[in-house]
Amino acid sequence: YAFGVALYRAGRHRDAADQFHYALNCETARKDWAECHNALSATLRECRQFGDAIRHARRAVDISPKLASAHNNLGLALLESNDEPGALAALETAVRLRTDDPEALNNLGVVLARTGRLPAAEKQFRRALALRPGWSDAHLNLANALRQAEQLESAMDHYSAALDSAPDDFRIHGSMALAWQNLDQPDNAIAAYQRALALAPENPELRKGLGIVQLLRGDFRDGWRNYEQRLQCRDFPRREFSSRPCTGEPLDGGVLLVHAEQGFGDTLQFCRYLPLLADRSGAGSIVFECQRPLVDLMRSLDGRHTLVARGDPLPHVDKHVALMSLPLHFNTDQDTIPAGTPYLAATPEKIAEWHDRLKGTAMPNVGLVWSGNPLRQDDHMRSCPLEALSPVLKRRDLNLYSLQMDTVRADSVRLEQHGVTDWSQHFADFSDTAAAVCVLDLVITVDTATAHLAGALGKPVWVMLGKAADWRYLRGRNDCPWYPGMTLYRQHRRGDWTELAHRVSDRLAGDIPFQNKSR
Repeated sequence: YAFGVALYRAGRHRDAADQFHYALNCETARKDWAECHNALSATLRECRQFGDAIRHARRAVDISPKLASAHNNLGLALLESNDEPGALAALETAVRLRTDDPEALNNLGVVLARTGRLPAAEKQFRRALALRPGWSDAHLNLANALRQAEQLESAMDHYSAALDSAPDDFRIHGSMALAWQNLDQPDNAIAAYQRALALAPENPELRKGLGIVQLLRGDFRDGWRNYEQRLQCRDFPRREFSSRPCTGEPLDGGVLLVHAEQGFGDTLQFCRYLPLLADRSGAGSIVFECQRPLVDLMRSLDGRHTLVARGDPLPHVDKHVALMSLPLHFNTDQDTIPAGTPYLAATPEKIAEWHDRLKGTAMPNVGLVWSGNPLRQDDHMRSCPLEALSPVLKRRDLNLYSLQMDTVRADSVRLEQHGVTDWSQHFADFSDTAAAVCVLDLVITVDTATAHLAGALGKPVWVMLGKAADWRYLRGRNDCPWYPGMTLYRQHRRGDWTELAHRVSDRLAGDIPFQNKSR
């Protein structure tokens, strides 16, 4: 046991685990040795054997229910296994058993932050720092929580405090880079990423982050290359294919699988590359795997490929490539973006159905989307509270239609009060949404899949963006090079959606050349 502790402290975790296993299985060992099960749990967690780590932590807790460190280790193992409710319960128990343990307080703060309870997380981090002043981990975690809460200036203070204690911790430089990006200061973000990469040159998360900022600045050559490291990141969904990956060699020849990899909007934006692949001489045959809700709509894409819904059996393929790697393979820069639209279309039959749902007045018909996927970590930076759209909702010279999915009850009541027609109940998949968009004169949306859908359909779309917008919208532009029919409206002040909505409303009051009016 003592030898295992020494090995653990020296970072030799697999050797330490062997010693703890041996200690528990010696003829003279106590099988109810809680401290040894607990130590083994911590060691197995470092070895990323989370199931076994949970099992031994639970055994330690069963033997010694008041052993706070065992509850702490159980919480950490459950958190690594994405069981946030279990982790929260275990860490709350650890803190209750030992209120002066800064590590348990810090860990409790981590799980609270991950579940979006940022004020509660901040409280725990500050309690940990009161017990251990200058602790870089707690400063870093507090800074990250403040960044997520958009208290960016305060976050920077704690990143700086963390660096004072641990100037060579690449995690701090990388997290500070994200804060600089949120502050819309990409030059400082790039400098921070470069400092982090000097300390951890093989870290794929850092390389991906650098690529995103480079793309934001319009440096596509380096941006696509660094963004390719997303495929190696821990949070990237792992796919197992029997075919070989394309890692720079020509894509033509043989049977090529192109697989969608991230959100709906990403697929809608980058599926435009499929026809380009088919145009290549000797391209062979192409299999395109995409998310099931997009399959019917993707049938309208240039059809020189086999379409497969994710989860269905794949045919034989020789090699595979992720969809968002195609811009790198095509050496896409700002001047060569394949921006021709429309490249997707709704069926005439469904368009006719949606024409029948229009109000039939002479006023322009405008669709609204104000919220993205709430599970996305930075969703609060791109989603607009519905009440902030009051300047648009109060207009009486428009027919307004909600295209928002999963509308909460309070928003439904507000829509009814303003006479907005909710169309979302009729959407079975994106082919329905596409047909609805096609009969409208304009779509006003935040940065969601609907923005990409309207752009891909060639429909006029106004996108309301936060102060620090996603990389694909670049910086300082009111147009989008990916979609000729898209107009961008950007916040002047971080988090101020109301002022932005007033500008959008004022523009609606002008002489708007609405296209394809439905009367």
